[in-house]
Amino acid sequence: MITDTYPGIEESEINDLFEPFLQSKTGRKSIEGTGLGLPISREFIHFMGGEIFVSSQVGKGTTFTFDITAEMIETTEIKTSSNHSKKKL
Repeated sequence: MITDTYPGIEESEINDLFEPFLQSKTGRKSIEGTGLGLPISREFIHFMGGEIFVSSQVGKGTTFTFDITAEMIETTEIKTSSNHSKKKL
């Protein structure tokens, strides 16, 4: 879960948050970002079999939560070589 205390996002703008290059009114006022962070995050979460959710109140902040499917794997030992050659340019 990720929560911020910024001014929040109006309900009418929440569906647009995940569209590339679109920003909320608050995002445009901050003059930061490109509008790609949330669309990229949503795609990564979808690739992992999950979904992202948004809850926001104007004047109070926004909360993003997501669920993904993950499985436990067995740990294995990885052997590495300490003989690394260095090239000079």
